[in-house]
Amino acid sequence: MTRKTAAGPTTTAGAGWARLARVATWLIHGAMALLALGVILFFALIVLSRTSYDDDTPDGAALLARLDAARAPLGDRASLRTGAQVDLSDVNGGAWRQICLYGGYRNLTEDLRDRGVELTPADVATWAAKRRLFRINEVEEGEFGVAVIEDAGRVRLLHLSRGLGSFGDHYAACVNRPQTSVWVTGG
Repeated sequence: MTRKTAAGPTTTAGAGWARLARVATWLIHGAMALLALGVILFFALIVLSRTSYDDDTPDGAALLARLDAARAPLGDRASLRTGAQVDLSDVNGGAWRQICLYGGYRNLTEDLRDRGVELTPADVATWAAKRRLFRINEVEEGEFGVAVIEDAGRVRLLHLSRGLGSFGDHYAACVNRPQTSVWVTGG
């Protein structure tokens, strides 16, 4: 079938192909827009999933300095036979009965519950939020968790951005008063 227009005769088949090309163009542009939106959302989720650390608190900064000092002489090839002593005597102003340290790939709230430590719902919610999106554990690779149990039984949890390096992953140790330091080892 042929139609006459001011530009000359056209076929309906040609008009069909033109319409199909416009639809394909819109579909391609729509797909590109959805892809761009997906990339933007992905990076927004990464930014929103960033965890907060206690590195800038007085105890957090002091513990980071001690852990850095303990890690330095051990180097990259630390093993279970090497280690360093870390003094914890003045953590929380010295007001504690037990301190537990956790390296990467650990869930300290589960471990503390297994030890019979009572955590407040706020503590549990705070640490559960750290497991959102791209995190599997509460304390991830290279990070460090610290639980300070005060004399009255109150628990104070610290999350540090680094600890003993890669050889501190899976590390867990607790120290009870009157002992005030802990031996940290690799492996």
